[in-house]
Amino acid sequence: AGEEVDRLVALLLGFGGHSAYVDDARAHAWQTEFVNGPDLFAEVSDSFAWLESDIPDDDDQAAAMRVLLEALYGEEAVAVAQRTGDPDFARRSTIVSWMVLTTTYWSDIVAAPSRF
Repeated sequence: AGEEVDRLVALLLGFGGHSAYVDDARAHAWQTEFVNGPDLFAEVSDSFAWLESDIPDDDDQAAAMRVLLEALYGEEAVAVAQRTGDPDFARRSTIVSWMVLTTTYWSDIVAAPSRF
């Protein structure tokens, strides 16, 4: 499943063509730094560090993301994953946060769900 997430993030960043989901400067920076696309699930991942650094440091947005993650995974599952430090959950929740907060992908889906 990690490869599928890497492909989705690469698509959002415009690897292999133009991105309608991020601004051109961000897409260009990613494509220049990670010529072969992101590898977000590598044990040591520079692309994951880049993705994390793209996410705004905003308490209100973080709280909203927690609500979204609880809706997707369940409140109890989120609490357990955070309490136990589940690394897979932490990585995937960061990727979801990045998609929602830094791309237009989520807002496009909400605005026109029938297209997806």
